[in-house]
Amino acid sequence: MRELDGGRGEYELCVPGSDSGGFDVGAEIRTYGIYPLLGGCQLGWSWDVVSDLSIEQICTQFLSLVRATLSEDCRLRRTLLAGEVYDFVIEAASPHGWQIVDSLPLGLIRRWRLRKRQYATEQMLQNRLLPPVGFAEGRDTWDNFVFRRHVG
Repeated sequence: MRELDGGRGEYELCVPGSDSGGFDVGAEIRTYGIYPLLGGCQLGWSWDVVSDLSIEQICTQFLSLVRATLSEDCRLRRTLLAGEVYDFVIEAASPHGWQIVDSLPLGLIRRWRLRKRQYATEQMLQNRLLPPVGFAEGRDTWDNFVFRRHVG
């Protein structure tokens, strides 16, 4: 964990990927919310002070996201154009195979700049730091594990 912005009580937490085939999992923890990071990119959503959730629920959901993405039940699929990241997709295992559960937004200008490049390649990044959560066997789902079961 490292402190951000010169000592205002804001931090960045990062758990390095399992190996060269994995991806980093973390968050920017600000005074006004938690902003999850996967593979060094923000997800485009957050848990923040305007949420209907308690601080305990926010922390539980964030730690569930970390737990799920550090296991082999989740992976990042990223598209590279000429070696630069064009697109990120989060996939979770299910009894029916891999399902897209979220996508990481990249800026419109970046997409426009990369759209003319050729040589698209795809990479699958997957951590194996923790045992599977049970998505592939149908014991749980991404939405339930990360979000729904902790509300209420």
